[in-house]
Amino acid sequence: MALQISYYILSILGLVKKKSKSLTVLMLFVMWLVFGLCTYNGDFPLYSTVYDNIQNFGYWTEFEPLFNVMMFGCSILGLNFIQFRMVFGALFLLLLNYTIGKYTVNKAEVLGLYMVFPYLWGISVIRSAFAGILVMLAYHDIIVGKNKKKKFWLLMITASLIQFTSIFFVAYYFFRNRKIKPLLIIIVATISIGGVVGYYFGVFYRIASLLTSNYRRLKWFDPANSSQKLKWSIYLIIILLVVIYLCYRARKESHRYEMSLGISNKYADEIFYLSLTMLVLVPTFFVTNASNRFIWQFLLFCMVTYAKNDECRLQTGKWNLLSVRMENLILIACLIFFAYYSNLPYRGTYNDEYLAFQNNLIYGQYDWDTWRQWYWGK
Repeated sequence: MALQISYYILSILGLVKKKSKSLTVLMLFVMWLVFGLCTYNGDFPLYSTVYDNIQNFGYWTEFEPLFNVMMFGCSILGLNFIQFRMVFGALFLLLLNYTIGKYTVNKAEVLGLYMVFPYLWGISVIRSAFAGILVMLAYHDIIVGKNKKKKFWLLMITASLIQFTSIFFVAYYFFRNRKIKPLLIIIVATISIGGVVGYYFGVFYRIASLLTSNYRRLKWFDPANSSQKLKWSIYLIIILLVVIYLCYRARKESHRYEMSLGISNKYADEIFYLSLTMLVLVPTFFVTNASNRFIWQFLLFCMVTYAKNDECRLQTGKWNLLSVRMENLILIACLIFFAYYSNLPYRGTYNDEYLAFQNNLIYGQYDWDTWRQWYWGK
């Protein structure tokens, strides 16, 4: 209970003391405690089982190559799975801190928002969370106009070797041309409709079967085995539209400050267009519940846009406290809703927040072996 209270107090403080360096360090430390010392959460059994057998190369088909190499290296060094999580969690948070710092000096503010959601989701699906940070880092130089193509592709390939689905985020790179941007909605809508048709007619399944024999991945592309229901697909579309709306608000706010204060948020336009590109992912919403990871990975882009707007206001000293609170409250309310959605019973998993705080080495070791024997022997 003490860990949970401390976690949320720090999250609130981050929204107030937006650029405090000492607070940022303390927040990262508590986040590491929650990540590295976690002894059980939603995907813990799967990851732990694979890690315990990673020196058997037959298990390398479960995850992506680079992630397998990371697990294999830690296993060879004699680390158990909890110790691997400690190392991986430290790497993740160092990368997160560095990436946020590339976008804004308001690190504590972004971390405070991220702690509300989707951080607790991320410490369960650790590959997706790590890959999402790499994608965000890859796009930084592209967004600010440095256009370092080699660095971009290196980071995107690295992200894809940790979580294959990260390759979907490459789409925006090809839509950045100024001549294409005005037609962006039409293009992504066409791709989305074509994707849905291709999925239900088995086109994607036939292509995927040529690339992998892993049943767990192939069933995502087989409409006959889809675990997704239409109503949840619609909910995901609504959530994506809410995220696009949040990015639109940030963009509109940035333009207002540019007109009145002469200071602009250089990320707002690009991140708004990037959010529109996310519409190409709509077909995946009909395939699996896990497709919500694309939206959760993108949320950090949205957060740094809001933080950058706050940074622009603070540079002038001319800002209205009520206005700041209203913008942040809208974003926080949406994050809380997303957290609620991600833990709905239909997913078949326990509440990530509850598991993260109740199963931690601070309170003792969770005896999940008993649970595993019951579950797999069921």
